[in-house]
Amino acid sequence: MSAPDDVFLGEEFHGKAWGDDGLLVEEQESDPYPALPQIIRDIYDTATPAVNSYLSEPTSENLREITRYNRDIERINKSADRGLFQFMIPTTLFDTFLGDLRPVLKRLTKNSSDTKSIDRLHEILENFERAKRNFGYPSSWELNLPRHVKKIIEQRSRQKLNKKEDTQTRKRTNPPFESDIEMKNASQSESDTDMESQHSSQISRSTWKPGETRKREKILGYIPYYSTNVENLEKTMSGVRFIIEKKNKRNPIALVSGSDVGREVVQAYLSLKDSEKFDLRNSDKRWGQKDMYDFDKILGAAGKPFNSKALYSNRYYPNGYFLVRMKNGVGDHIMNRQAVRKILGPGDADQRIREFYDRVKETPPWEMTPSNWRPQQLLLDQSEIDRSQSTVGDISRIIPQSLINSILVNWSDKGARNNWMNYCEGWL
Repeated sequence: MSAPDDVFLGEEFHGKAWGDDGLLVEEQESDPYPALPQIIRDIYDTATPAVNSYLSEPTSENLREITRYNRDIERINKSADRGLFQFMIPTTLFDTFLGDLRPVLKRLTKNSSDTKSIDRLHEILENFERAKRNFGYPSSWELNLPRHVKKIIEQRSRQKLNKKEDTQTRKRTNPPFESDIEMKNASQSESDTDMESQHSSQISRSTWKPGETRKREKILGYIPYYSTNVENLEKTMSGVRFIIEKKNKRNPIALVSGSDVGREVVQAYLSLKDSEKFDLRNSDKRWGQKDMYDFDKILGAAGKPFNSKALYSNRYYPNGYFLVRMKNGVGDHIMNRQAVRKILGPGDADQRIREFYDRVKETPPWEMTPSNWRPQQLLLDQSEIDRSQSTVGDISRIIPQSLINSILVNWSDKGARNNWMNYCEGWL
């Protein structure tokens, strides 16, 4: 199968995201580089020592080497008039596998017969091989395993091979009974069966894959929402939003809801393994002031306006997510506004976000009118009203009574209160 069209540097787009569930050893042995330009293959081969060094132990040195190769790939992509991020060497994908691998190796070092850890190790290695195959990465890129772990893998492979041979032997010795009568559901007519067959055929020919929308826009990450049952405190997913790629647009990402992409796309993505999905919740926990010198620029922004917003709410910005380019080999990452603020500081971050929207000529989500806009009504006890009346009573001769009423109603909102006091001081 061909490699994905446009892979974002630093984002996880794993093998199964492109709909391939096979095993490496049984497929594509004749062509380890599907649909890759020869010049990209050459760069991959040249980068193999740096990649394997990174897969053994990430360091700033091997990260810089990989970054240089990625810059070469970016220049080639630009001259070939294709997506700048296509065919990039994905260090964040490697980080995901290494993060999964380390605790497993630690457990196997303590107990080499830990069945669950062996199964998990086998799953990680299969996913890694599948990712290499689907993206066209060289077979020479390998996760570094200790010698005793390699022996465990070899032993496991022999056991699986022996089990497969035993199963084939039993099938030859005791062939299954084959009836010449095709069993059908009694409630189905032949026309219904034909229609179902035709529908299944259409689905199998569908061009989109898990990890994509029906328009073949890549899903770069998701934000699940959960609700809690008040009786048993059990959490269930109540909704989901996705960050998707928008190719050939000034703003290359967009935020969409599950209903925007459809239930089938949602289910296909959520059915992927956790290692093949990118959860964007709490992305601000991964970043901080220490990353300030690596910050380069904002490449994309995704957000939606408030569904509703109180008139005097102190929450100014709706949730937003940004594709950020980090320098020094850190790569391109999607993060929320809070993460950008933690890196740059609130003022600088908000200014850069504003400049990005100005550059791409888009109206920022926070400037769009909410679909259900209404003023906020607050219930105050009498003591709060009395206190607020004593504060603004002297200005009733200057400021209209309707404006004073608004002050009283919203007096418990600290942000609104400060705004009103500043306003009143200007009059006085």
